[in-house]
Amino acid sequence: MKLRLLLTAALVSAALACGGASQTTACKNFLACEAALGVSADGGTIASTDNATYGPNGTCWISSAVASGCDSTCKTQLNDLKTLPGFTAIPACNQQ
Repeated sequence: MKLRLLLTAALVSAALACGGASQTTACKNFLACEAALGVSADGGTIASTDNATYGPNGTCWISSAVASGCDSTCKTQLNDLKTLPGFTAIPACNQQ
């Protein structure tokens, strides 16, 4: 019984490790720009959930399918930040 439980846990861990994705450049750039500006893409305060979602250990990277959607969202959010005053003066916001 213990052996079966250990094997199941090992298989689940391996499956999760293989299915994960890495934080994309777009999301790194979005978070860096957001932090440098001190505001979120909608002009409000930065949500702590942004890093929990788009950060290197965020929920976006659980699979390549989810990562693809998050990458698109980060690109859109970075474009939204471009409309805020001071955007061009912030080096972190001009990363590609």
